[in-house]
Parts: sequence; structure tokens; C-alpha cells
Amino acid sequence: METLIAASRALYRDSGIAYTQKQRRDRILLDCLTEDPIPTLDAWSSRLNISRPCIQSDMKIVRRWLAESDIVLEAHTGKGYRLVCGELTLRKALLRWMLEAYGDELPNLLLTEEADSAGVADPLFSFFQDADFPALSAVVDRLLANMSVSLGRDRYIDCVLYLAILAGRIRLGHALPDTEAGCGGFLCDTQPVWRAVRLWLEERIGRSVSPAEIQVLAEEFFP
Repeated sequence: METLIAASRALYRDSGIAYTQKQRRDRILLDCLTEDPIPTLDAWSSRLNISRPCIQSDMKIVRRWLAESDIVLEAHTGKGYRLVCGELTLRKALLRWMLEAYGDELPNLLLTEEADSAGVADPLFSFFQDADFPALSAVVDRLLANMSVSLGRDRYIDCVLYLAILAGRIRLGHALPDTEAGCGGFLCDTQPVWRAVRLWLEERIGRSVSPAEIQVLAEEFFP
């Protein structure tokens, strides 16, 4: 995932598209979750080929969606918008966005041979750039085998996507603070299987990955 920001901009490649309200909502949400600074109403009006009053109406839906994800979208006169939330909350919102935007198409897009051909045009693959989904799936498979547990298909997809989000956010300099991990002792990092995951991630993204990241991964998907 080279950059989340470049991906959100790639969604606007065709200036002649007439977007539906859901498409506009999805694109505004993605901008809010990935761009810094967050675009202005005028920028969205230009990008989405729609009037400013329509964008203002869309923003009411966007605010509700973000509130449901425990995120506050603050507006500051002359300074634009700002998200108020923790890093883990933002990652969960990104995961929710992907699941809602792609729904039942996700397994085919991520985990089958169709991914190679779909990746050329599909925004999800622009979003994740160099994320190696087969390799991420293999990591999850090894975890399941070592722990003798199973995940349903939906949770399996969630876990693979979260790993991709985790790697992308760390690469952009947005590591998870230790205070957001559920266990201050980071017990998972003392276990070889989890330590191997952390070292694998560090090698893949070229940045340090804290034990807190692995602790949260374990608590979210392997409680």
C-alpha cells in the first residue's frame, strides 16, 4: 500500500462521471478517512461534478456514518475539516468502509485469481497499491494452523484486510499508540507465532512494528 491518499484521488479519474448519492458518500468518506488535509466542500463539488448544496446534503449522511463509527468530523471556519478519533477507531472505520463498498465482491477481489485482472481498474487495488493479499492470507492461515482455531469466511476477510490496513497506516507514519492496546504487557509478543508475524511485517513494510500492534491484532481476531 504505497499511499492511501493517492488511492482516494484515483477515484476521480473520469471527470465526466455522474455519481449516485451512494458513490458520492463513499468517495467523501474515503477522503475523510485517508486525506490530510481533508478536502473542502468546493473541492468535492468539483471532483464529483455536483453542486455545493448537494455536497452539503451528502455531508449530513457522511457525518452520521462517521458518528456510527465513533468518529467526530469537526468543521473549523477557514481551516476545513478534522477527524477526532483514535488510530484503532480510524482503522476499524476503514475496514467498515471497504466491507460496505465492496460487500460480497471482496472474496473474489482479494483471494482468488480474479484479483489479478480486477486490480488494474478497481479502486480497491489502487487503495492498497502494493499490498500482497495472497501473502497476507498465508500469514492468517499460519496463525490459524498454529493456534488450532478457525475463522468464518467473513472474519477471515476482515483479518486479511485489517493486516493490509495496519501495514499501510504504519508505512504512512500512523502507528498504533501503546495506550490503545488492550493489554499493557503485550503478552502476544512473547509467543513465537506472534513474534514471527511482527518480524514479517517489519520486513515487508520496512518500518518498526510495535508489540502493541500485534496485541491488538490478537485481541481483535483471535481472542
